[in-house]
Amino acid sequence: MKKLAAVLLATVILAVLLIGAVVVFLTDAAEPAPFATVEQPTDFAKQGTIEFSNISTRPPEPFVSYEENGNRISKKLLLDPLSVCAVENGSTPCLAMNVTLDVPFGGKPAVVEGKIQPDGSVLVRKLRRLRSEEIFLTMIPQSGNVFISWPEARNLILSCRAAMVMQTHSLDVYVTLPDGRKVVAVEPVIDEVFSVTQQASGGKCGNIPVATE
Repeated sequence: MKKLAAVLLATVILAVLLIGAVVVFLTDAAEPAPFATVEQPTDFAKQGTIEFSNISTRPPEPFVSYEENGNRISKKLLLDPLSVCAVENGSTPCLAMNVTLDVPFGGKPAVVEGKIQPDGSVLVRKLRRLRSEEIFLTMIPQSGNVFISWPEARNLILSCRAAMVMQTHSLDVYVTLPDGRKVVAVEPVIDEVFSVTQQASGGKCGNIPVATE
């Protein structure tokens, strides 16, 4: 009888330990990483004109052409899943566009921010077509941003890992993390970030400071 009681006690203890391990595992698994990719800051930001070579090829190859020190420079643009294309009424990942890039950007003034590649091309992080009122302005684009995707930015805000959020008129959303690091995403439409912060503030996150440009 004593042996049976000891076996039952050992079984109960083992079951409790297993349940605890499962709870810890599920808790850890439910906490997503701050963002999926570890990006390096951008080191290229220019205002120029978007042009295409081999226009007969589909899709045609995009280039940005701009003036620098009195010289006309042209750099090939590369796209990946994190490249975002923005026009006047919103943005979308460039590779998800339902038209080829030449339709909205061909011959248009734009600002390109990205990362210089070893061959001199630019891996695009943001390609934004200028609004008509911006065309004749002398813009000085700034590089040095660490880009994440919009879904990753939403996840940071909704999981209470945004110490502060700032929106600009050009759809950039800067998210300051608790450790002081700052990342930027491009929202699909202007003010979309406000609905996200309101949802987070109305839940467990409390008030999230929000600024706008």
